[in-house]
Amino acid sequence: MENGEVESNIKMSLNSYIKLNNQFEKNENPNFVPNYVISKLKVIGEAKDDCCGIRFEFEIDVTSPKWISIPLLSSSVAILETKIENIQQNKIQNQNNSVSIGINSDWHCLLSPQPGLYLVNCVVESPYANDRHGSLVLSLPQCCYGELLFSVPKQQFSQQKCQIIANPSLSHELISDTSHTILKSIFSSTSKLTIQWTEISESSDDDEEKK
Repeated sequence: MENGEVESNIKMSLNSYIKLNNQFEKNENPNFVPNYVISKLKVIGEAKDDCCGIRFEFEIDVTSPKWISIPLLSSSVAILETKIENIQQNKIQNQNNSVSIGINSDWHCLLSPQPGLYLVNCVVESPYANDRHGSLVLSLPQCCYGELLFSVPKQQFSQQKCQIIANPSLSHELISDTSHTILKSIFSSTSKLTIQWTEISESSDDDEEKK
């Protein structure tokens, strides 16, 4: 300490620094524009006995030259595997690179120090929304375009027939093969995606035929 100056040595986590810096920019500029866009999100999932297995495929355009934290998935899901690829640099990110996945404010986030077009794949397990194992609620970041492909094994139902519904959904199609019922859906930008599936009984089929 010299000339009456007080030295300070403040330590904080990287996530805390990013959050503080982003908040400062928002306060300084009321017209603050996000430094990234999630242009596409593909969700591929399957109902299992105790949870849902899901693969998320993000396409993210990062324009900021500074460190930013990009929320991807709720911390309620368990990430089993991740793969990050920067298309503009044409290389896969690994532990030796600075781009990574971390947790910030109850979200699994992409921590990016530089611009790039990133493809981020995350394989996760997600708990069911209720004890009946027929409903799933996913917290998602805002994206420009979303695709859903969700399958339910026919062996889960005595009649081996089920109805799958996603909300929100701009379009949907049900496909049935020998072992699964599959929902293909396009969804709009949303913070929550709800998927529900129920068994179709033989009596329901008879009623539909009578109509």
